[in-house]
Amino acid sequence: MEAAVLAVVWAARAPVSTGDIQRELGGELAHSTIATTLARLIGKGHVERVRVRRLWMYHPTRRQEEHAAAQMLAALQRAGDPDAALGHFAAALPPGQARLLRRLLEPAATDTPATTDVSGGGDPDAG
Repeated sequence: MEAAVLAVVWAARAPVSTGDIQRELGGELAHSTIATTLARLIGKGHVERVRVRRLWMYHPTRRQEEHAAAQMLAALQRAGDPDAALGHFAAALPPGQARLLRRLLEPAATDTPATTDVSGGGDPDAG
């Protein structure tokens, strides 16, 4: 239920009401069910509510992609061997995503003090 409600909130271009969410989910769920789910999502920090006139409106606290990244990090932390889990994850990536991951990690690899040449010349590994 939380995933379905979050999907509606993320898809909306503006804050949505409980009624908006109810309609988007087909209208069969009780208003109280959606309200309870939204309260849980607020408690977890995924959704915020704002008062617009006499109506509570809901919006996400972060983008869907940021939420997915946090879930991936949490899954790694729960693994018995996070390094091995990360290795399996990286090996399972499609080639395009593996290339993107390498490009994204390049600045992190070159920003370490052992490999960064702040003088503008010379071999950082020498000496």
